[in-house]
Amino acid sequence: MSQIITPPSSNDALILNMVADGSTTSSGNSYVFPVGDDTVFSTVGVRGDSISLDAVDDTKINLKKGLYQINFNAWVQTGPTGTTTVTGSLDYILQVSTSPVFAFADVIYDRLLLYYDGVTPIIDPSHTTLYNVTNDTTIYFRITLANGQLPTPRTWYVRSAESIAGGAPATNIQVMRVGDAL
Repeated sequence: MSQIITPPSSNDALILNMVADGSTTSSGNSYVFPVGDDTVFSTVGVRGDSISLDAVDDTKINLKKGLYQINFNAWVQTGPTGTTTVTGSLDYILQVSTSPVFAFADVIYDRLLLYYDGVTPIIDPSHTTLYNVTNDTTIYFRITLANGQLPTPRTWYVRSAESIAGGAPATNIQVMRVGDAL
């Protein structure tokens, strides 16, 4: 016997697009996304009341009890114009956590470790996960970048749509409540 699952008729959702380049982050440093800062992220769409940006802390997304799909895309490159080459390892880590100090990555932990030989890297991964919220909680997004460039590490940028030719939404966050908590 199979079970038919019918999703709610209107899923709550929050869609954010980055509109201003992220702060410059030296290799090895972390960039915590200021999702509630409207000079960095624009709210493209919002529906319902189970997902909200925090009124006080611009790095928080508040979630009420439920099952959520989280999509995260970020365009990361060297130098403000993407013209700085890298030789050696590149270590990209995305963490989405309920801990504001990222003591653990209990929502998403995704690592991409690459090796380059004198190229200009652009890292543009997409991440999707389902996250079960059994009690109201808050989530935070962070990218950490490090590389083995000698003699000095490279500087990295998280890029917005406006700064990339064509204006495609290069860095965005989408959170959708898909049902009740499991």
